[in-house]
Amino acid sequence: MNGVSYDVAQRITLGMKAADCRFIMNEWLHRDAPCTLTVRRAKTKGLLCVVADITPNENPDGLYFLSWCVQHLNSRVKVDIKRL
Repeated sequence: MNGVSYDVAQRITLGMKAADCRFIMNEWLHRDAPCTLTVRRAKTKGLLCVVADITPNENPDGLYFLSWCVQHLNSRVKVDIKRL
């Protein structure tokens, strides 16, 4: 899947370094972001995965927060989008 779909439930995974992950999680807490984030260790050494299960037609604000994360981190983030 190349892009985000606005009518299908999907799992969005952001791969990033630990410092970037700390920043994103601080923003998530500070903004009280309307999505559930899960952090886990990635298979690639030195990276962490931030995973969010999003249903855009029910709660589009979580999708907006994740797009803000990608824009803020520029090229320091790897994005994977899969349908649920």
